Amino acid sequence: MSHKWIALIVCSLLTVSGCSSSEQYEDYSSAPLSENTNHDHHDHGAGVHGGQIIEFDAAHAHHAELVFDEKTRDITLYFYGAEIGKAQAAEGLVFEVDKADGDELHLDTSALPLEGETEETASRFLVAGSELPPEIRSAADLHCHFHVNLSGQEFTGHLTHDDHHDEHGDHAGHSEDDH
Repeated sequence: MSHKWIALIVCSLLTVSGCSSSEQYEDYSSAPLSENTNHDHHDHGAGVHGGQIIEFDAAHAHHAELVFDEKTRDITLYFYGAEIGKAQAAEGLVFEVDKADGDELHLDTSALPLEGETEETASRFLVAGSELPPEIRSAADLHCHFHVNLSGQEFTGHLTHDDHHDEHGDHAGHSEDDH
């Protein structure tokens, strides 16, 4: 018997004995997420501090939470790794408000280290509300972007209320290469 016939017989047997029952089929699209992942890939909703979650990369390895205080107009940014709520050190934060005329207003940020962090390893930052343009009275008025270094990588986060936040598969502006 030739090698072709043997291969054909083996393939036929495998096909017949393979997944012959629908009970053996497993739908991975509804499988639970890894225990290391603490977020829904489609809707992040409010973050740990009640703010807007911003996802930086398609691998879901870096996130930020932007919290706008309606009374003081202060903006607090929390930086996380893959697990939302687990602090990650951030460096080189540059925060800019997108103005109606197309210009950008650069605002100063201050590190607010959490317990156990230093200014060099801070995962929380503040943009003073007194620095914001007077027309920004609520989170809905805020259209901004920021650049930050996380784990040695440069990322850009955007917050506009036209698209709420970047969704899975639409990561425009997530890296410096996109600017």
